[in-house]
Parts: sequence; structure tokens; C-alpha cells
Amino acid sequence: MSDDHQGALVLARRCKRGKIKEKPISKDALWDYVRKEFSDKINQHFHLEEAYLIPMLETLDLNNEVSRIKEEHEYLRTLVNLSNPDMDMIRTFGEILESHVRFEEREVFEKYQQKFPDDILKEISESWIHFHQNK
Repeated sequence: MSDDHQGALVLARRCKRGKIKEKPISKDALWDYVRKEFSDKINQHFHLEEAYLIPMLETLDLNNEVSRIKEEHEYLRTLVNLSNPDMDMIRTFGEILESHVRFEEREVFEKYQQKFPDDILKEISESWIHFHQNK
């Protein structure tokens, strides 16, 4: 899951800087790139989290974390569907995406990795591997 998050952080940085591979890019080309990356990778990652991770977090009574994850997923999905955002909105998208990834990595993943038995963690990991092998 952290590998997926690394890609999301790269996308967030590109949104915030308005560049791809340190080369300036037009707003429209950047947004097309963002929407494709979101559709191809991030939204699928969200679906996996919602199918596997969230139900497990709910068993640990991590309801605040679950609520935040769901709200941020929905908000990011709403933003990425904007048809013609300005650069400020693209930067905002990047900031929210980065904040979301940092929250999951630093707070949520730390909690569940400590509380779930190894067999459950292995199941989550295998689901991610299966997903990536079948893309």
C-alpha cells in the first residue's frame, strides 16, 4: 500500500508545483494527466482500501479514522471530476491528496499494523499484490 502512496505523493507534488518531471506544463495538460493517474491508479487504490482496509479498521473501533478516510476519498473524487479547474484548485487537490496519504501512512497504518495479527496483514498484502498483478 505504501508503494501506491508513493505514486500518489509524486502526483500531489506535481499538482502543487504545476510541473511534470520538473518541466512546466499547461494547466489543461496537467489536469488531463492528473485525471488519468487518478482513474488508473488512485481511485482503484481507494476501492481496495474501502473493500479491505476500512472494514478491518471498523473492527478496531477506529471510527474517526474511517470517517476521515471516507470523506477524503469522496472529496478527492469530487475534485478530480471538475472539468476546468484553475491552478489554485489543482494545487488544492495536490495538498489534500498529500495530506490524505500522510494521514494514512503516519496515523492509520501505524495503528492497524500494531493491532492486527500477521495473518490479517498478509491477507491485505496479498490483495494488493493480486490487484497490481491483474491491472
